[in-house]
Amino acid sequence: MNVGRLAAALRKALASSIVNGFASVSSTDGGSTNVATPAPSRRDGDREILAASGMETLEIVSRLNRSDVDSATLDALRITTDRLCSEYPYMPSGQLIIEGRQWLRRVVELHTKSLTFAQHREVLALSGWLALLVGCVEYDMGDRHAAEST
Repeated sequence: MNVGRLAAALRKALASSIVNGFASVSSTDGGSTNVATPAPSRRDGDREILAASGMETLEIVSRLNRSDVDSATLDALRITTDRLCSEYPYMPSGQLIIEGRQWLRRVVELHTKSLTFAQHREVLALSGWLALLVGCVEYDMGDRHAAEST
């Protein structure tokens, strides 16, 4: 089951509960008033998720928590990114652009791995720092078109 279909099914279920899930309640003057009070649920959320995704909630959560990347790898990437960014004023541009592009390619490849949300956030941040570094070096080298596309 792909994530897009799962997200669409969950959005549809949520929209349905918002539209249909409000009850009328009696007001103090004996009349009836519509308020934002959810009606008693007649739906089985676990069954709907299973039908939409083919997976139970516990399996989905365990898949989200599973990761192909360990914390040591992310620590090493943080250190490498910090080192490259710190060497910007000292390393020759030609060498820095080669190393920066290589590391950016490696970090971007991590997006295809199974990551937790925290790891995904970290990989995005590292990608951003490396892309910024590569773009700045490209700009400094006079390649404004490449810098703008990085």
